[in-house]
Amino acid sequence: MMLTVQNLTEYFNRIEMPVVNYSREDIARAIHIASHDRDALRGLYRSMIDAWPRMSPTTPRTDAERKARETFAALAHMADNTNWKFDYISPDGLGRAYADPAQHGPVMALAAELYREARIDPVVELTEAQSGHSRKE
Repeated sequence: MMLTVQNLTEYFNRIEMPVVNYSREDIARAIHIASHDRDALRGLYRSMIDAWPRMSPTTPRTDAERKARETFAALAHMADNTNWKFDYISPDGLGRAYADPAQHGPVMALAAELYREARIDPVVELTEAQSGHSRKE
């Protein structure tokens, strides 16, 4: 059975443990297949934002949610570039990949929009994540 965004959303809605039972490549492939279903992808994003604090109960909620956003952004990059290897992410990092809207496919464009809806600059947050710094809440 092929992994779908709906399967992933249901999975993240109920996950409690800090272990995801799917490979990043399989998740990126499922996201790519659903790349034009913005509602399904928004649902997946929300389920990830809700899941990360449950998966990491000792981590401050804002940090866990940031990690979920970063993970979704990385998966969006993988999905839009149809390269299923996580190490494919540009050597300049996700911040640079998100800095140029002309480089965005449909999933990266949605990820950037979700950041803006949260009043967060994706370029700043993803660049800081790459450099090991976190923005001040």
